[in-house]
Amino acid sequence: PGQFITINDGAWNSGSDQLWIYDLNVNWTTPGSSTFSRVQTLNVASFDSNFGSSWQNIPQQGTSQKLDAIPQVLMFRAQYRNWGTSQSLVCCHTVDVDGTDHAGIRWYELQNTGSGWSIRQYGTYAPDSHSRWMASITMNDVHEIGLGYSVSSSSMYPAIRYCGQSSSANSSATGNLDMAETSIIAGTASQTSSERWGDYANISLDPNNDHDFWFTTEYNNTSSQRGTRIASFQLSSPSTPPTANFSASNLYPIWSTNVAFTDLSTGTSPLTYSWTFTPSTVTYVSGSSTSASPTVRFNANGAYTVSLYVTNAFGNDTETKTDYIHVGQPGKWKGGWASNPQDWNTKQNWENGEVPLSTTNVSITGAAL
Repeated sequence: PGQFITINDGAWNSGSDQLWIYDLNVNWTTPGSSTFSRVQTLNVASFDSNFGSSWQNIPQQGTSQKLDAIPQVLMFRAQYRNWGTSQSLVCCHTVDVDGTDHAGIRWYELQNTGSGWSIRQYGTYAPDSHSRWMASITMNDVHEIGLGYSVSSSSMYPAIRYCGQSSSANSSATGNLDMAETSIIAGTASQTSSERWGDYANISLDPNNDHDFWFTTEYNNTSSQRGTRIASFQLSSPSTPPTANFSASNLYPIWSTNVAFTDLSTGTSPLTYSWTFTPSTVTYVSGSSTSASPTVRFNANGAYTVSLYVTNAFGNDTETKTDYIHVGQPGKWKGGWASNPQDWNTKQNWENGEVPLSTTNVSITGAAL
């Protein structure tokens, strides 16, 4: 089923402060039979989402215009991950941390090991007198949590910052965001045109390594000109072992033609390389056997197998492409007299080491007949 999550402030219904989890079960044959129902209720540490009856909530420097805290909903997005033996979900929302409309960020990590969701850890981030709100949260491949948000107060212009939790703190479920707060951009102006602010803030993971964080949200260029800021950050260096891969500029070169090889390997830098050609009758025109992307000249006709061995601090990998480069004229017979049909299917009897797939553009010497 599709899963949804929201908050319940006990002050709204004389109840408890909670997280509510819903399941959406879609019946594609009979849509009217689809169901959307609450399947879990999790009590949480008390919080206050009441910033008053208006959208004038977050103070700014040099103006009486305030910004909307949007405190009654979870921020985009609640991130789900499946680790195989367990599942996790991280989410956050804005709270009044001291009853003075001082905004902070309440965040949660939920865990499901097979018997339903439970709160593994939580915290409220409000390290000083400035308000922090409009946050977005996510967890990367090594269980680091990244949190991006806006910051403002009567003594500072709206700015963008981030902080996070290290994998070691996450392993202990400390509930502390132990990675120091860092500025993405300092504010230079307050927004005086309206109270709406940064409604579409979002933090995502880099799809190339599942490790780097990308955060986008609003900032102000001037009092009336809004801008969008996109920033990436790391809480630690990624630890991805390499996956070797490569390509060549020409798979069918004529003898003595240069061929450029391009490294397509992935993994945490720095990578080291070792190229092997079989047979070894090659000359490096640029680079060497330890270069990322050398250029090679092949000194004999026939088929060459190419291997690339790649290493980094986290592992190694080899990509081998058998009979990858075919040097020489395609379809040119170099064998002697063909005593049986099998001779025609022997690759060594053809100049570039490849048996032709058709009888067109084939050159046969008289010695074969």
